[in-house]
Amino acid sequence: MAKARPEPAAPSESARTRHETLYIDEGGLKTFAVKNTLFRVHTYFLVEHSAVLRDMLSIGKADDGEGASDDHPIVLPDPVKVADFARLLSMFYAPAIGGQTNVFDRESIDGCLSLLKLFEFLQMKEIRQKAVTALRERKLDPVDKLHLLDQAAPDFNKNWAVEAVIDLCTRASGPDADEGQRIGWKTFTLIWKIREKLMGERLERGRDFVRDVLYVHDREFGVIPTVRRVVRNIL
Repeated sequence: MAKARPEPAAPSESARTRHETLYIDEGGLKTFAVKNTLFRVHTYFLVEHSAVLRDMLSIGKADDGEGASDDHPIVLPDPVKVADFARLLSMFYAPAIGGQTNVFDRESIDGCLSLLKLFEFLQMKEIRQKAVTALRERKLDPVDKLHLLDQAAPDFNKNWAVEAVIDLCTRASGPDADEGQRIGWKTFTLIWKIREKLMGERLERGRDFVRDVLYVHDREFGVIPTVRRVVRNIL
């Protein structure tokens, strides 16, 4: 009988590395581990804004408790990502704390969505609502706007996104497969149905227009009969 293959070993604590800028080597701070990255930061803003982190930090109040050192960090579980936690901390360490959601003015839409999920997981309701408001007010590409609607529908309703649908229905080219994947296939199909209807109406109006032009030219200038027959057959 073949021997069962051993499970891959979990990464050792020694494999963890300190974050390049968000590991502050001072006393009185707490150490967090996200995947294999260590963060050591002040905690007052985390306690203030996150019920989840408040509970986690209450466990490690003692100097030698959880979060006291690299060997005993507060381990943040999935779905917390290194990049998202770094963005979150950077928001609080920004010079103007009152503008902590400014990151949503410049971050990619996928990055913003990932942060919204982090805020929800950590129960950071106030900051999450500020972030949603900032995204609603941000000038977005129609595909990005519909991507937000597809991924976070409760926060971004159809009335907010209606102009994006109109833009994609009326622009020179319809959404391609990559854009369809981002906006959702239901919306993608709807847009193409509307575009086909619009195209049919345009073609019908175009046929009438060409007939009118040919009639005027035939009456006033005498269009070559062969050309008239070919055009009539096409129309």
